[in-house]
Amino acid sequence: MEKQTAVRAKIALFFTALIWGSTFFVMKLVAGVFPTPFLMAIRFTSGTVALALLFFPRLPRMREKRYLIASLATGATQALGYLLQTYGLALDTSPGKSAFLTAAYCVLVPFLSWILLRRRPSGWQFFAAIICVTGIGLLSLTEELTISPGDFLTLLGSIIFALNILAIGRAGEQGCDPILLTIGQLGVASVISWGITLLTGAFPTNSPSPLSWWCLIGLGLVASALCMVMQSYGQQHVEASQASILLSLESVFGVVFSVLFYGESVTIRLLLGFVFIFAAIIISETKLEWLRRKPLQKQE
Repeated sequence: MEKQTAVRAKIALFFTALIWGSTFFVMKLVAGVFPTPFLMAIRFTSGTVALALLFFPRLPRMREKRYLIASLATGATQALGYLLQTYGLALDTSPGKSAFLTAAYCVLVPFLSWILLRRRPSGWQFFAAIICVTGIGLLSLTEELTISPGDFLTLLGSIIFALNILAIGRAGEQGCDPILLTIGQLGVASVISWGITLLTGAFPTNSPSPLSWWCLIGLGLVASALCMVMQSYGQQHVEASQASILLSLESVFGVVFSVLFYGESVTIRLLLGFVFIFAAIIISETKLEWLRRKPLQKQE
């Protein structure tokens, strides 16, 4: 039974990465139709409402102080991370580049944990950071050694996502229910996004097509609500290193979907950047343990 549960958990994480990878080109398309704060407000609100209705009997427990604090921390970082990422897509970052630049948070988490929690990264994680920075340079730096505004915002968003991971991990250590934490996180992100929308007046000035609205609501119901539930379930039954590798496939799927459906062209330089960043994620999360294991000697 435990083995079957682990298999189901890995399948859930795989499909989470697949769906998230597919959303980068969808986000690129809807970001050209809806103002970014409004887009995020609709996405987070639809996800919050769906989960709240589905798990309504659990909601009274959210009055506990630990859920209020955790919801604020995770919701604020999620809202800011997604807003920066979406602004980057709306400017000049391609869906494929956005997928890999965002995935850099996997490498950043140990270093932010060092700063905030005094947990020093390993030598392998330092090595992974060097490889990751090299990959980011290949993806983002021009011949004049400058970085585009969209790529810069996406990298800032990656740092915020790393803080979000730390906040979620801290909430897990305090015994928070993953479902309730997800509802609280999406709820706070919704309030922040609506606040920014009202303050800036970032409402659609045109008449978005029905397809654009369906894509936007689908992002909230599937990419936010469903995927975050699958992620929470998967991480409960799969080791952290394995879960991180499966979720990091999001960046690979992001490029595949961008090439197939958005028409993004992949140059040798971009491909090398993708490879460097993905290698950095694998090294950071696994420390290449499978390569360093000594083979079993044959018994005579």
